[in-house]
Amino acid sequence: VLTYGNEKILEALSYEDDEFVGMALSDVVPSFRMNYGNDPYALLYSRDYDAIDIEFVDRHNEKVILTSTSTTRIFQNNQLVSIQGVSRDVTLEKKMYHELNSRNKDLMLINKIGKEMTMTDNLDSVLKLILENVDATFEVKVASIRFMDRDGRLKVRAFQGDEKELLWSKD
Repeated sequence: VLTYGNEKILEALSYEDDEFVGMALSDVVPSFRMNYGNDPYALLYSRDYDAIDIEFVDRHNEKVILTSTSTTRIFQNNQLVSIQGVSRDVTLEKKMYHELNSRNKDLMLINKIGKEMTMTDNLDSVLKLILENVDATFEVKVASIRFMDRDGRLKVRAFQGDEKELLWSKD
């Protein structure tokens, strides 16, 4: 049961203090119940944390706020009576981290393809290398590179994946 929520968490989750206090933690952190089954709080009971990622949802189950939370278990007569948590909103930091990783992955692919392109002068080999790297990076089922001939028809120059999935022209 939640016994306190500061102004920031109440505002972020769209609750008034009298609504928030008394709620079950699983009402604002539903992933605990999904991820830890019958005893969703076993994770918090087991030890204190310097930083554990916890996703809170607002009262409408729409807005997700990712926090880095530090916890302290409070014991009385060797009995766990409370767990205090201090959270810091890291939603934007995590989003930026994932975006940076995604862009870095894209740049590494471009760099790898560029390097491979300079190592051969065979266009078909270069096109095949490009598709292999695109497939490995983006996990596509099938991909092709086509050129338009002088008659305006598309011709497959390279493909990657299951040949049966590739759309071929009749000629």
